[in-house]
Parts: sequence; C-alpha cells; structure tokens
Amino acid sequence: MHASDGPLNKLKKATYLQIYIKVLSIFKNYQLLSYTGMKTLFWNNILILLFFYLNTASKAQVLYTHSSVYPKKHCPKGVYSGLLNDKEEPDGNGTYNCNRYHYSGQWARGKRNGQGLTQFSNGDLHAGNYFMDKFHGYGDFEWKNGRRYVGQFRDGKRDGRGEMTFPNGDKYIGDWVQGVRTGHGFYTFKKSGNRYKGNYVKGRKTGFGIFWWTSGRYNGSKYVGEFINDRRHGGNETYYYSNGNGDVFIGAWKNGKQNGPGVLKFQNGNKMQGNWVKGNLEGETFFIFPNGERYKGNFVGGSRNGDWIKTNSAPVDLQAFYSSKMKKNTLRNRSLIDYHFVTSFQIKRQRSTQYLLMNNHQEIWTHPFAEAFSTTPSINSIIKSEPNQNESLDSIQKSVQELMGLRTHKTSGITVEKKVRNFCDLYLELASESNEVKCSFLEGLAQNYDINKDEVKSIASQYIENPETEKFSRLEETLRSSLIPPYIWLFQKIAQLNGGVKFLVDLRSDLITLSPSNTRFLNSQLKTLLGHWFAVGFLELQQVTWGSSCAMLQKISDYEAVHPIRNWTDLKSRVGEYRRCFVYTHRSMPEEPIVVLHVALSADSVPGDISQVVKHYRKIRKFASMDVSFSSTHRSKLDIGYEDPDLCNVATFYSITSTQKGLKGIELGTQLIKQAVISLSEEFPKMKTFSTLSPIPGFKSWLLSTLHSVNRKEIPLEALFTESEISALELTNKLPDLISLIKADKWVDTEELQYLLELPFMRLCSRYLYIEKHRQNALDSVANFHLRNGATLWRLNWKGDTSIRGLSNSCGMMVNYRYFMDKLEINSTTYQETHLIDIGDQVHQLSTQAKSLMNEK
Repeated sequence: MHASDGPLNKLKKATYLQIYIKVLSIFKNYQLLSYTGMKTLFWNNILILLFFYLNTASKAQVLYTHSSVYPKKHCPKGVYSGLLNDKEEPDGNGTYNCNRYHYSGQWARGKRNGQGLTQFSNGDLHAGNYFMDKFHGYGDFEWKNGRRYVGQFRDGKRDGRGEMTFPNGDKYIGDWVQGVRTGHGFYTFKKSGNRYKGNYVKGRKTGFGIFWWTSGRYNGSKYVGEFINDRRHGGNETYYYSNGNGDVFIGAWKNGKQNGPGVLKFQNGNKMQGNWVKGNLEGETFFIFPNGERYKGNFVGGSRNGDWIKTNSAPVDLQAFYSSKMKKNTLRNRSLIDYHFVTSFQIKRQRSTQYLLMNNHQEIWTHPFAEAFSTTPSINSIIKSEPNQNESLDSIQKSVQELMGLRTHKTSGITVEKKVRNFCDLYLELASESNEVKCSFLEGLAQNYDINKDEVKSIASQYIENPETEKFSRLEETLRSSLIPPYIWLFQKIAQLNGGVKFLVDLRSDLITLSPSNTRFLNSQLKTLLGHWFAVGFLELQQVTWGSSCAMLQKISDYEAVHPIRNWTDLKSRVGEYRRCFVYTHRSMPEEPIVVLHVALSADSVPGDISQVVKHYRKIRKFASMDVSFSSTHRSKLDIGYEDPDLCNVATFYSITSTQKGLKGIELGTQLIKQAVISLSEEFPKMKTFSTLSPIPGFKSWLLSTLHSVNRKEIPLEALFTESEISALELTNKLPDLISLIKADKWVDTEELQYLLELPFMRLCSRYLYIEKHRQNALDSVANFHLRNGATLWRLNWKGDTSIRGLSNSCGMMVNYRYFMDKLEINSTTYQETHLIDIGDQVHQLSTQAKSLMNEK
C-alpha cells in the first residue's frame, strides 16, 4: 500500500488558495470597521483563520491504490476502499463492506460523516446524512417489509419532522422524539380512510386532536377534543362530536365514551340536554324544540324512564358550567403533557418548535401549537369550526371583493399585502373542500373580474372619433389598461409575496385539472403571465449530483415520470459517474426543480436499449449477493467516483420531465436541452454525438385503434401487412386474437410470435412517427417536441423497453432522435414551416415500405 504525492500536492495548493480567497474576502470588509477594538478583533480572526487552514492542510487526505482491512466495533473484518488521512483513518469518499452492511459515502476521522448510502444485509436501506457513525439530519430509511421513513434523524433515531409510511398503507406525518411519535402529527388510515390530526405522546394520541371517520359504522362522524392513550377522554371539559347524520354532541368524554353534562343537537334542530355516564343518558334530561318549547324526563341506562313532562325550567347553561371549571381542569389535565413537550423540545431544539430570543436575552421555547393548548375551545367556537362549504366560498369571495376595491385607491402597501396573504390562506383552505367549491370560486373569479366589455367599447369609440388630437395618446393608454382583466392585478400582488409565484403555479394547475367552465381566458392570461416570469433568463441551470441536498435528490426521485426511480441506490446510479442530471430552478422557488433532464454518457455508440442506461438495483436480501451488485465494472462508479473522460464521447438524453403541471404549455425543455449540450461540450471537448433514447407513448393505442378499423373493414388488411405476414400470422381469420394478445401484452410470451411481429411492428411504428399527422405536425407528442428542436428521427429500437410501462405504451419499442449540431437550425425551420421531417436511413427504409403498402391499397 503506497500513497501518491500528486493528490497531496494538489490538495495543499487548493488549501492555500482557499486561505487566500478567504483572507481577501475579509479584507474587503476591513474598511467597514470603524474603531480600534473591532480592528484588533479583525487581525485576531485573520490569525485564527490561517491557523485553521494550515492545520487542515497538514491533515491532507491520501488516495490509496487498493482496499485494506479496516475493523469497526459494530461490524468487524470489514474492507474499506477510498480516501484516508495521515492517521490511516477513512476520511473523504469511500466504501465499506462487512458482514452486516455495505456503506458508500463520506467519512471523517474513521467515522461515517456527511451524505452516504447504507445497504444492510437483511434488505433494509438508508440514504441520507450521517454524523459520528449515526443517522443524523435528513434521511430516507426503507425497511425490507415495505415500511419507509423520510425525515429528520438525531443520534441514529427518528427525531424532528418526518413522514412514516407503513406496509399496510397507513401514513403519519409529524413530529418525532427519540424514535417515537411525540408532538403534533397527522395520521391517515389507508384501509378505512379515517384521519387524525393532533398531538401524540410516546406514540399514542394524547392531548388535543381531531378525528374524522370516513367509513364503517361511524362514517361521516367527527370528534374534536382531548385524547389520552388513543382514547377520547376530555375530563370535565367541553368537546364536540358529530355523526354522519348531522347530529352533534357537545360535552365531556371519558375512556372513549360520553361522560358528564352535555347536549345532543339533532339535524332537525331539536336538542336533548342532560348528563351522560359511560355513554348513556342518566337522570334528569331536557328535550328542547327549536321554538324554545321544553320537556323534562328521566333516563336510566340510556333509556327513558317515564313520560316527558312539559316544563318552563331551564337546563344548566353548559358554557357557564364549563367556563367555571375550565381553568382549573386545563392546568391539571395538561400539565404532564405540556411538561413533556417543553422539556423534550428545549433539549432537542427541533424544527417542530419555535425559538424566541427576547430583548432581555431570556430563551423561551414555545410549541407551534401552543395556542391550541393554552385554551379549551368554547362551544360556540367549536360549532363555528365545523366546515361549511358555503361559508368558505363566501369568505374567499368577500376577500377578493375587498382586494379589488383597493385596486383603484391609494392604500398602504402593508394593508394590501396583509389582505393578499389572507386571500391565499383562504384559497389553500379550499383544498380540504370539494372540487365543486374550487370550481365555483374560479368560475366567479373569471366572470366577475374579467374585462368590462361595455367600458372597452366606449373607450374604443372615443379612440376612433378623436384621431390626431391631444386626447389620442391618453385614450390609447386608457384603452390598453381597459383590456387588462382586474385579476391580473391580483396575480401580480400575489407574486410579490414569498412563495407567491409557486402559489400561482399551483392555482393554474387547479385550472387545468378541474377545468371549470368559462375560465379559458383566465387560464390563458395566467399562462402568459407565468411565461414572462419563467423566461429562460430568470432560470438557473444546475447539475444535480450525489452531493446535492437530500431535499433536491428526493424531489428528483419523486418527480421522475419517464423511468420511475425505485430506491436511493437507483437514484445514486442516475446522478453518479457517467451520468448527468440537469435541472432548471427559479429563484422564487428554491430547491424546486422546474424541469429535469437525465443524460447518460458512453464511449462510442448510441444506446438503443433502456436497460443499457437505467439499471434498477434491487434491495440486497443476502450479503453474498451484495458482492455481485458491487463488483467489477460498477464498483468504481458507485464507490470511489472515478470517471474516465476518454469514455465520454456520446451523450444520450433518456428522460426529460416537467415537474409543474401549472407550467403546462410554457416551453422550457427545449432550452434545457440546449444549455445541457453547451455544458457537456465545455466539459468534454471531444463529445460530438448527442442523441435521445425516447419512449413512443402513443404508438400502442394508435396501433390498436388502426387494427380495430381493419377488423371493422374500414381499412384493408393489406394496407398494414404484406401477404407473407398475413399468411404467417393467419390474420385473415385470427386478427381479433392478435388484437387481444397485443392489448394484454401476451405476444411477448412467445419467441416465434415476437420474430413474426418485429418487422410489421417496426414498419407500422415508422408510419406512426413519420407519416401520421395531427394538424400537419407529427402525431406523437414526444416526436413533435424533438422535431421542433431540430432533431433527426434517426433510429427505431426493437424491444428497447420491455418493462410493463414500455410494453403498454409502445409495444416495447423506443426511438433515437439525433441532435446534429450543424443541422439543428435548418431542420427546425423546415419542420415548422413545411412540416417535413429529417429522418435516418433505417426510418427511411421502413417508412418507404409502409408508404408502398398504403399506396397499393
């Protein structure tokens, strides 16, 4: 084992350069120091900085040429390969194999520190941040049984904010402390659809919360109140419960049952007020009609004992009754819960708390839901909190009306901003309502705040009647202003808020998804506005690597639509060596990829099979199989990170995804490909070949539709197949059978059938891409996109994607669009002006055969 002097010398030079740059940046601020004491501190900082960097340089990392045995307490007899420091401890990028796990990532002083990926021999997988050999910070842990946690870790345990998905489909999003649910969270039951939002202590629902039933016996019911150990338990305080029939109970609960004074309000307006014991009415009970008429009766064990007697006496005022006991009970019942929250979050200082530094420098910790703990909801406030779709719609419509009233008046910008924020909050609350409420609001926004056509006609008439006068210029400006809908002013004000642009993108996504009536012009106007804000000049090109933030990597994984990413190992291979991942981001949406482009680098040939580009690494069940997955050709790529520039001569764009539905119709992919080509050309000057490996998403549906037309005698069979193919496939009598096989993707089960279908499928695919048109453009949307960019329809690839997705979209075929740099402008202009497509030799031969069959019939 020997060290190389080259990396050491380079590291020292880089370290000294860092010192120089850092000192230079401090000198720039020297003139801002106004008195002697600060200048003395300045020079002290310079000396400390120099000492720190020189000390760092003395601990330079050395790259060893082969692996060495490196024992660890919890996983002995392991083999480490990577960078070491002067104490021969792992320090930098490296991999570690032992009988318990395989780790690939960053190290510091012999311990896992930084971002890394651990694959356990039992099939579990963790990807994320490490500190002192423990999970620490953001991470993603997948268990063998399908359970998954994505969120914050601390000292190797789930701690902070995180999302847990269970094997049965249940999901929890919320706070964690020392590996258990503690704090505020939201739990969804997959099978029943029931939901809980509220507080947890040691994994159990304890504290204030809301539970919704969406199926079963209690379908439509809702409980708002206290829980203890997963059971409804409200002590002597007032809490609210409504069933699916519209009946409402307001009162106390104990061990999951009504217990104490309460009132049951029926949907028809009648009320029953009395005392409940273990879920049953006991003792004196009042029955009250909406007109105020009252009857009194006696209940035993939930059943009426005797007749109702009309009375003028009034029942106990529940609100006054509970108010007198509220303060005492609140302090007693919640003291242990609040104490647990305060002490836990004071020590941990997780994201789920708010840290306030007061003017007197006293540190005060408050839970973000402290307001919910501080007071018990009153009867009236609870009733008002019951969602009402009409009230929600009225509130947001009133908010818009108030805002539009400020449009033509001089008002404080603070007031306008406050009202705009209130509008945004009200719209987000509509997310919990039905889609009909959103549609009603969007339709109203489009109709009530559209262009005033009568005003436009009036101004236009004056404009025509006063040519070449002093009023002409002023009328022209007024006419232009009248043609701008009032809601544009609202959108502009929203965009000025932090997160406002993302809000508008999501709003347009709702317009596209819900398609409310009479909102076409609103959608068009918002698209134009977003098109200006998302112009290429406002976008930033970023290259995503394994060293990028976990949040960005997670979104790259979530947004991938062409070839879904299965796990973090798969993700690492797509942003690792011989791969490039480019994204567009917008400064108003940081850490949010707008468009994602994946590129594969190869030596000399354009790949025609997606399996050559995307390798789905499966979870390791046994450690013996781990050596197979990380052996020979792939070990260097996954572990040390070596990439030979001489083997990077061909760039293949195999996936491009627009992540924001609200930006549909705003062309960003074209510019991303162009900038990616420029970036790759600068990085690899020898690279001259740029191509895609693209899906053909509409081919199978077109093929089935065409074959059905043949079956209905609308198209002759001979226009699609040659005589020899008809004979070999027995299509004269068995065409319906072939249609069924294609529809179910069963034709791939027989090698003989695959052989017989290869040529006709390839020929029909060339016809679909090259001959079939939609408004004179290519019928296939992906083809139209690349052809507009100036690409060449170069080559079809038989069985290029034999995944379930590939077979269901394009019968397993893929296509290469070549980007010849010297032909892009000519091809793009020709296609858009004359709709002629530049094609390769193979596609030319296949399409000629297809045309010949079409012309003969």
